[in-house]
Amino acid sequence: MSAQVMLNGTAQSSETQAYVDALNARNVEFIFAETGSDPSMPVIEIAGKTLRNPTFDELDIELARAGLYDLGLIHNKLDQAYLRHMAPADALVSYVWQDGQMMLTHIEVDPSLRGTGTGARFGAEVLTALEDAPHEVRLQCPFLRRLGKTRPEWREKFRLES
Repeated sequence: MSAQVMLNGTAQSSETQAYVDALNARNVEFIFAETGSDPSMPVIEIAGKTLRNPTFDELDIELARAGLYDLGLIHNKLDQAYLRHMAPADALVSYVWQDGQMMLTHIEVDPSLRGTGTGARFGAEVLTALEDAPHEVRLQCPFLRRLGKTRPEWREKFRLES
């Protein structure tokens, strides 16, 4: 498999070296192209997308969307969602707080992935993460309710009937 990541920069640049170190730390195969002393560098191309001097968070997200690095499940408290960066679009489970209970209201996976089991795997990842939650969790989303009924520990935790 050819590398899907190209790093363009100068070997003497500390910024370029930081990206080299980051890619190596993430075990991402990449090709380095020396560009001389061009101050607009470094530039990283990931699966055809060009990033100019990205933050490490931006780098991680694009690597995850290209399927080259696993960021794992992310709990975004500000947006009240659990998400996973993936291609062709990020997956998410949204929730709202109601009377001290976390209400999971919606799961979203790219429509092109329907029938692949991606939604069930992602939903299971979220429910597993919530098994030990100290607060009450309710599943309002019909898909998550069906999924929650598949395991006894989930039926108990999320108060679902068989």
